[in-house]
Parts: sequence; C-alpha cells; structure tokens
Amino acid sequence: MIKRTFLNLPQEKKNRIIKAIKKELSEYPREKISINRIVKDANISRGSFYQYFDDKLDIIDLLIADLAQQITEFSKNSLKQNNGNLFDLTVELYDRIIELINSKNEKTLSKNLLLSMRANEDLIADFLRYRYPSKDYETTLEAIIDSYINPIYLNCSTKDEIIYIISIINIILKNSIMNIFVLQNNAVEERAVFIKKLELLKNGFEAKR
Repeated sequence: MIKRTFLNLPQEKKNRIIKAIKKELSEYPREKISINRIVKDANISRGSFYQYFDDKLDIIDLLIADLAQQITEFSKNSLKQNNGNLFDLTVELYDRIIELINSKNEKTLSKNLLLSMRANEDLIADFLRYRYPSKDYETTLEAIIDSYINPIYLNCSTKDEIIYIISIINIILKNSIMNIFVLQNNAVEERAVFIKKLELLKNGFEAKR
C-alpha cells in the first residue's frame, strides 16, 4: 500500500519520485523494475523508498491511480459537455485512452502499465475497488452518477442498474484496449468491433425517446 509518508511529501519531491518511476517503467517491464535505479534517478535513499512504499507493486499502483484520476477528470468534463450521455462519453473516453497510450512519450510506459494490469487481471475500476477502501470507490462512483450522468438516456430506474451498465461498458472497453496494445490487434478493426458491441448495449440499455 502507498504509505501516508509519501502522500504527505512536498509536491516537488512527489513529482520527482513519480518522474523516476515513469522513467523506469518506460524502459523496463514490471518484472525487470529496479528500485536501485528509481532511487538513484529520484535522488532519494533506498531506505526512504521503503518509507513511502511497501514493494514494487505499490509503484505500479501509483501510476495506475494517476491514470485513473486522469480518466475520472476527463469523464466529468465529457459528461458536462454532452449533457450526461454515458454512451457518448464511452466513445470519447475510448479515443482519449488510445490517444494517451499512443503519445510518443507515453507509449512504452502505457504498454508496460497495461501488461501489469493484465497480469493482475485488474480493470481500472476493479483496481480502485481492490486497492482502496470500497466505500471510497463507491462514494466516488455514486457522486459521478448523481452529478454527471443523465438518466434520461438510460433504460433503467435505479442507481445500482446504472452501476451495472458502467461495469459492462468497462469490461468491453478494457478488453478492446488490451487487444490493441497487448495482443497487437489492428486498431481500426478493433475500434469498429468496440463500437458494434457498444451499439448492441445501447439497443438494450438506451432509453427509447
């Protein structure tokens, strides 16, 4: 678990450590990560590292949490702009994640991060639910549903049903992205398959107006 001592560090020092972790994962897969290289690049002692993190898994957690935060903020902004349409958000989010992963500076880092998530069988949402208290995860998700998702676009009547829909969408989104960057499937063809699956979901879950 990421320790409170890391969270309480000055932002400049936290950024320096995160930069060193990103550099390491940009150059090496998870199984070859070296704490010695990280502490050297971050200009901290090995002892300090273990004051901040329990093990190597924690630094993967740190980067996934950062990615999850980016996705959360993007989702909020997208939902504001499209009047809370969950299905429009899903397409925009899919394209945004592909763009982030494909960016020149992030491509190797993102691929190694995705491989780590696949090895742990974690979706981003499952990661948050597993690594952080479920109450915090559910509070965040429910806040987004209450404040940003417009139920008029959905053929459901309860918040639990909306959560189920999000879980299903999350699975097909994650699988499609893994197929592109881990299995090396054709990106254009994979996106077309993803859109087709989403359309099938819309047929069942989108409110008829």
